[in-house]
Amino acid sequence: MITVNGEFIQRGETTYADIVNGDERALHGLGDEPTPVAFWAAQSFHPRGMRYSTPKREARGSVVARIDHGRWVVDCPARRCCAAQVAAETDPRFFCHQCFNAGYDGAWLPVVWPDVGTRTEIETLLLLRPEPEQRNWRPGETVEMVRAENVEHGCSTRTEG
Repeated sequence: MITVNGEFIQRGETTYADIVNGDERALHGLGDEPTPVAFWAAQSFHPRGMRYSTPKREARGSVVARIDHGRWVVDCPARRCCAAQVAAETDPRFFCHQCFNAGYDGAWLPVVWPDVGTRTEIETLLLLRPEPEQRNWRPGETVEMVRAENVEHGCSTRTEG
């Protein structure tokens, strides 16, 4: 069991009360420097335990953050890679822990986030849904669409105190 933003996260039975992102991972470091979140994920989860150096440049193109089961994630855009990892707004770069951004010569991919106002409204509406598995958002879905889904499924749409 681990905690994120003070809430317990359990494998198999997810119980968190906030939309989770990888910002807390930025606290993990190598020596005295914080480790970029994407690089930390790649170092930590690669099945071969392979070590490699941090990318020094950014690739052309970008990836877009989305919410899946109450977590901000980024999908790898490589054709034959189906990996995804937790996204962190404080480290808006993506580095795939499976293919190592091979389709982008191992360079970072910038992560695009919704603007802060839109993000806050979407997160607030999703948190009105009782189960984390119901807290999903994809780029292209508007705040009005998320609100309509809440109504359709009998969830509240009240987002202000």
